[in-house]
Amino acid sequence: MKNVRSGALHFEAKRYLPDGVSMPSWSFEPYPNYIQAGRGPYVTDVDGNDLIDYRMGSGALILGHARREVTEAVKQQLELGAVFDAPTEKELKMAKLIGRSFPSMEMMRFCGSEAEAKVRGVRVAQSYTGRKKVMSIGGALPSDMSSTVPVPFNDLDTADDLMRQDEGGFAAVALEPLATINGLSLPAEGYLQGIRDIATDHGALLMFDETTTGFRLAKGGAQQFYRVVPDITVLGRTAGGGLPFGAFGASREVMTTRHAGRRSCDAFAGNPLSLAAGIETLRIIGKEGHDDTNARGEELRKGIESVINELHLGFHFVGEGSMFQLFLANRSFSAEIDAGNCDLDRYAELSSMLMNKGVCLTSSQFGTNFLSTSHDRSVIERTVDIFTEALLG
Repeated sequence: MKNVRSGALHFEAKRYLPDGVSMPSWSFEPYPNYIQAGRGPYVTDVDGNDLIDYRMGSGALILGHARREVTEAVKQQLELGAVFDAPTEKELKMAKLIGRSFPSMEMMRFCGSEAEAKVRGVRVAQSYTGRKKVMSIGGALPSDMSSTVPVPFNDLDTADDLMRQDEGGFAAVALEPLATINGLSLPAEGYLQGIRDIATDHGALLMFDETTTGFRLAKGGAQQFYRVVPDITVLGRTAGGGLPFGAFGASREVMTTRHAGRRSCDAFAGNPLSLAAGIETLRIIGKEGHDDTNARGEELRKGIESVINELHLGFHFVGEGSMFQLFLANRSFSAEIDAGNCDLDRYAELSSMLMNKGVCLTSSQFGTNFLSTSHDRSVIERTVDIFTEALLG
């Protein structure tokens, strides 16, 4: 695969950007492929190489790249105006769409980013309960955020013990119901319901960060998929149709508490461009559903696991619906604990090898990969073939 142009761009970019990139996870040796365009399940780099894409904008593009209807909706809105610092009808349309899919979000606010929506969601919980501490499970909240107490994912005993040690001290328990901070970690059977019960028993609100799983695992996100309902929900990337977007919501009682949700969000909160992309995306995914895409995810899992078993590699393929990751560990494995103990250098080599053969995975063992509705059976079969070539090589 030729990538001379990518190399030249990276050499110049390092003069202006740390490691030559805006996101550390994009950086790998000798340099990343610089992407020029995307269409459906493919991206094309600046050297003209076509790649099957499983990054999908960090999971934001459930419909694939440059879906025609979404592109047209954004173009039409751009001709009308990008941002107004005033309410628009699209806010109401978006709120109705989200509310129908997430009944737990009786009221909501839109933000300009996922990160802001998480912070606002925490403040709502603190305002409603009159408490300050927040339990951050599996790195759901930034470690430097004040009043957060870290707890491992899938560890009910530690969560319960901390609640009992500081009875009445926790405003909320925040987590990704399917953790993506450390690769991809699935909730153990009964874990989410257990966390739901612990929060309720101790008077804390349960906050699901569904920025990744919302409208991806199912129309109603992980709370529909796993049948566990939180008090506060945070949405993001997929709901924004690939444009910057954040939302947090809860019951009417929680959202109308004095001070709750009444602080201003940033200048791009509810901007009509993101709403245009989001409304069209949610309309389409509501019509097309998730069954076929989740089935393709299962086909990919079975195909790659078959190759791994035939070669006696002992690697671990973790997946749920249209999300997956391959962990390069040759022993008993628990993703949320052991991702850092995997062979990180070998994963980077495998990711680079796959890129050179035409498959674009996340370059980090700590990342997550995603399918879209545009990844049809032929794309999955080609992916498994390329994985086989790479693992044999």
